[in-house]
Amino acid sequence: MSSEKEENTVDTFPCSVHDSVSRHVDCVKIPDEINGTFHTHSTRIDAPSSNPWLHAANSCKRSVEKLVASSKLFNKDDDKDEKDFMALFDMNEIDLGQFLGKGQFSNVYAIESLRVQPLSEEKEKEDLLSPEEHARKFLAENVKRKYTNKSRYAIKFLREDLSRDPDLIVTAVHDLVLEAQFLSALEHPNIIRIRGWGAAGADGFIAGKNKGYFLVLDCLDETLETRIRKWAKENKQYKPNLLDSFRKKISPESEKLFADRLKVAHDITAAMTYLHKQNVIYRDLKPENLGFDVRGDIKLFDFGLAKEVPSDIDMNEDLYMMSGAGSLRYMAPEVVLGKPYNLKADVYSASLLLWEILALKIPYDGFTANKLVQDVVMKGNRPKLNSKWPSAIVDIIDMGWDNDISERPTMEIMHNVVRYNLTTKYDIALGGAKKPLKRRSMGSIGTVRSAFAAPRAASI
Repeated sequence: MSSEKEENTVDTFPCSVHDSVSRHVDCVKIPDEINGTFHTHSTRIDAPSSNPWLHAANSCKRSVEKLVASSKLFNKDDDKDEKDFMALFDMNEIDLGQFLGKGQFSNVYAIESLRVQPLSEEKEKEDLLSPEEHARKFLAENVKRKYTNKSRYAIKFLREDLSRDPDLIVTAVHDLVLEAQFLSALEHPNIIRIRGWGAAGADGFIAGKNKGYFLVLDCLDETLETRIRKWAKENKQYKPNLLDSFRKKISPESEKLFADRLKVAHDITAAMTYLHKQNVIYRDLKPENLGFDVRGDIKLFDFGLAKEVPSDIDMNEDLYMMSGAGSLRYMAPEVVLGKPYNLKADVYSASLLLWEILALKIPYDGFTANKLVQDVVMKGNRPKLNSKWPSAIVDIIDMGWDNDISERPTMEIMHNVVRYNLTTKYDIALGGAKKPLKRRSMGSIGTVRSAFAAPRAASI
């Protein structure tokens, strides 16, 4: 049974007018392009012009205190190992390296060096065995990789140009501080690891403004967006010759590349399944928010729009009134229209992402925002599915991006389908010589389509 419940006010921060989406389709206010991340909010906070950073810091502290007080995720009783303690730094202890990228509100730089300031003699004795101080020293001594001299860590802080818009400052401050809270509470091999943050906490914004608070994260080599472009070029080299094409034969290299991409999809859905089991909805799943580390492992990052939902709600069934958030290209129809939604809004995004990873194409490429709303949100059109893909993968994508939220599978079911097909693909690609993942019973997902009666949407 579905119940519509109102979201608490913690998530009702302001946004710019051009990024807003109305709750009724007839007056949808759509951003000019479909790639950027945006939120809608039901309450505006009027930041005083005298010191918007002070206002934002105070507002943020109140919101976080309220959030933490009611959170199960942030109040776990797990015993902390020394490695779990955050390293606290001042900005003047950090030397910036290469510019790595920027988001809606933030810049990200590699950390060139960490100059841990000497402590006073009394303070040094007090902190000598402190886990926090050990964390500081460990990061400072391991900033660079031994053989490549590449940075291990990156710093994320707010952009300076936010100072021109007091409303955006409030939103950006909340997003960054809440991201730190989420990352410090989550632990999964495919979620980026946070190593530290600004020592002053949210109060750092008061004096330091955009650089007063920051996150220290593991460095990533490239985004999934970049990797997909590389895969597309590589895949073109493996096109079958005329005879193989006539026989519908796929080259071993192409088969192996497909299996590698399916492995990435497996790891992404594993991370998302973990989040959903923690009652966390991510709300901005897209290639730009996924990256590869030095070992080639995929990592989910940028938790600025993540939200913990009440544990007394079945968020795979019940609907919950939340602010519209995400990137329009990957945003579920119910979110675009300002309707109540649940964890399956993430399933919609994951389905589009899975299609993109396998098709090596951008979904709705060339669409304007208005065309996307009309063709995708209103008419239910979707990208064309490839009949050569495993039938279970085709079915799970098709169900996952259904306009009807109740017809979509859970993220865990999607993950299990990808996992099962991954073992099969690796067996084929590697001649049965390698089985990276143990095959498990499909159980109730043995016949995916029969498990969920969902009509196939029109293709575009």
